[in-house]
Amino acid sequence: VCVCLSMWFMWFIPSSAVTRVTPLMLLAGWICYAEKTQGANVLPLISATRSAQQIVGMLVKVDLAARRGLRPEQVYHFSVMPCLDKKLEAARSDFIKDDVRDVDCVITTGELEQMLQQLAPAPAP
Repeated sequence: VCVCLSMWFMWFIPSSAVTRVTPLMLLAGWICYAEKTQGANVLPLISATRSAQQIVGMLVKVDLAARRGLRPEQVYHFSVMPCLDKKLEAARSDFIKDDVRDVDCVITTGELEQMLQQLAPAPAP
């Protein structure tokens, strides 16, 4: 979606009206792709803003931990997300500070469903 909006911006807004570069906020998988294949063409346009998953992870590890009198490494942050790319995102070195990850574990909604099905009692005959 953001790529389409960015292309629309480039096509329909006159270049004379553009005074700054508009950062792109994109999906985790696309970010990995861009880093590996696009390099300097795209990377300066990618926003440094964290995803909602990583923002919540940071808040849980720093703010909530401090409120509870805990150190960040004493908190285990578990996330359920619909996309496999969120696992890649959580594993990035960008989101590790002092050997503590913002998000410790990510499972997909499909994996959660499989776990719940395994725990469900067998139907009565």
